[in-house]
Amino acid sequence: MRVQTGRRQPAKKEQQQQKPSEKFSKKGTVNKVATKSKKESKPAATGDAPSKPAAPPKPQAQPAPAGTPAPKPAQPPVAETRLSGRTGQILTVVASGSRAHIEFWEKKGQSWVRSLSTDGHVGTNGIGPTREGMSRTPYGAYPLGFAFGTENPGTSLPFRKITPQSWWVEDSKDPQYNTWQEGAHFHAPSEHLADYPLQYRYAVVINYNTARKPFAGSGFFVHVDNGRPTAGCVSLPEGEMKKLLQILHPGAYIINVNGEEEIRRF
Repeated sequence: MRVQTGRRQPAKKEQQQQKPSEKFSKKGTVNKVATKSKKESKPAATGDAPSKPAAPPKPQAQPAPAGTPAPKPAQPPVAETRLSGRTGQILTVVASGSRAHIEFWEKKGQSWVRSLSTDGHVGTNGIGPTREGMSRTPYGAYPLGFAFGTENPGTSLPFRKITPQSWWVEDSKDPQYNTWQEGAHFHAPSEHLADYPLQYRYAVVINYNTARKPFAGSGFFVHVDNGRPTAGCVSLPEGEMKKLLQILHPGAYIINVNGEEEIRRF
């Protein structure tokens, strides 16, 4: 048989055809490596902005520890007076002209409690420095003295009942100036107490000018209001005046001022 050697030539061609294929393969491999190398050599872009410092936590209100006492309520002006260490009862009179707002305060334990609040009158010329005949209520703090009137409402104070011969001596030249006297020989300018049955139904003496200095002023009382300014006394409605006498004790004080903030001065 003829050996057909010529058939191997195509095989060589296949090999020759494969070489370019291998070269392509190698080239492709090189290209891939080169490409990969270029990608790997390229620095990674982070693109991240610089981180901001964390904000400090907001402070939170801490709950009050258990057992913390509640804040004490505000005390009235009388609690801040020097008198508050000397007496347990204070009558405050705050004037605006001849009109006045009147309150009665009592100390209960460590607190001051308002037992009475009303409106009334003071002297025609208001509250201020005074002397005989000025129709002005004396400014300042004074003890309250004995009670008097046409009837006793049941007071703890010493009480004097008005008679037809009861006088308050207001004559500065009289040795008994600024005192209560019984007798028929007194006359004006002294005050005949029985002539004022409405105002003096219930009354209490303001201990002003107890030294009885002539012309310094006399006959200042707290009494029943008649709807008009007084000659220098403090007046309040009858019902409140009666109640005041029923709760007053010896040692009480009155403070006459022209503004609430002035109460603290005493």
